[in-house]
Parts: sequence; structure tokens; C-alpha cells
Amino acid sequence: MLKNQGFTLVEVAMATVLVGILTMGVLEIFLLQVGQSKLDKTTEQLQKIRNALIGFVIINNRLPYPDRDNDGEENNNFDCDMEKDGWLPWATLGIERTDSWGNPFFYRLDKAYCLGNIPNPPNTSSNLEIVKIVNNTTYSQVGTDYYYKSNSRIIAIVLSCGQSGIDQTKTRPPLCKTNSDNEAENIDHDRRYVNNNFIERRFDDRLIWLSKTTLLNHLVKAGRLE
Repeated sequence: MLKNQGFTLVEVAMATVLVGILTMGVLEIFLLQVGQSKLDKTTEQLQKIRNALIGFVIINNRLPYPDRDNDGEENNNFDCDMEKDGWLPWATLGIERTDSWGNPFFYRLDKAYCLGNIPNPPNTSSNLEIVKIVNNTTYSQVGTDYYYKSNSRIIAIVLSCGQSGIDQTKTRPPLCKTNSDNEAENIDHDRRYVNNNFIERRFDDRLIWLSKTTLLNHLVKAGRLE
């Protein structure tokens, strides 16, 4: 009768390595799925925020002011010319406070729409611009893959810092950590914002914006404009 010889040290070592490789592969797939799920949820949240902004205008004939002190409420004395970006007034809008990574949303409003009621004529004045940078070439962008030359159609921009999250050393919103020059463009308080595709550890900011034409179309449908 043959005796059970058991496993040799080499066999045990090979089995351990194999289990480790399989575990790492499964973990990587799991983390990718979690990351994609968070991206998808934040994209959905941003779309809901844009709808909430439109609904607020239909009811109040103005956009909400940015939130200066991160309490969720708009500040009607917010200076959009000097202060530029603020926090999204989530409580005023009745929406979720944070993105899927647990970080607040930031909010930029065109100066002409920061003075009260919808201006008449409804022209913008801050020249806010959304760009997409591909191979070091900059394109002006409104809507998915649609480029245009005029930069005066954007009324409001909402920004999520993505998975990189918040830089606790910053005090003036947006408080996003930056992984690249393109992300740094979104926190420098000028008129230009970058909306690139997601690139791991290079670009994970998520943006949405409200254009003048989109807002006016909804106001006409709601009977608020003729």
C-alpha cells in the first residue's frame, strides 16, 4: 500500500503564488467595478442637479445663489464677480449633499444670473467656457462631443472632484485635489473649465453645466417665457 506523501515545499509555494495571483485579479476586477459604479452614480447625480436647477428657475424665476459657508443653503449676498466658485446649495435645491465619494459639489454661476431674476435680455456676462483637451489641443465644448466657437452660452457649472477628493489644505472652493494641469484648470477661478474623459490618476473631475438655450427651452415649455 502506498503511503500519502503529502505536498512538497515547492508544491505549497506554487499553490500559494497561484492563489495570490487569482486573489489579486479578483480584487482588481472588484475595485474597477466599484470605481465604475461610483462614476456612474455621480454622473446620475449631476444630471439630477441640472434638473433641480431648472426646476428652481421655473418656480423662482432665478437660479439659486452659491453657498458660501458649506451649510447647504444659498447666500443671497454671494459676489459671483469676486468670490467666483462656491458650494452647491444642496439643501436649497433639496438634493443629495455629496457625490458618490462623499465629497461636496461646487457651483459656479454666471455673474449676470447672480443678481436676482433671469436677466432680460437673457445674456451672460462671465464668458464661462467648458473645454475638452485632446492631445494638447483645446476644443470649446457644449454638450457631448459638440464644439462651438462662442463661449457665452454657459449659465452655471457644477463640479465633482471625483475619486481624488478634497484637499484639506485649501480654504477657497473648489477644494479639489489635482492630478494634472487639466484638473488644476478647474480650481484656478478663471472662466475656463476642463471636461475630459476619465483617466485613472490623471483626470477624474466630473462636470455638468446648464446652458442658456437649455434653460430658456424649459422656461418656454413651462409657460414662463413666450
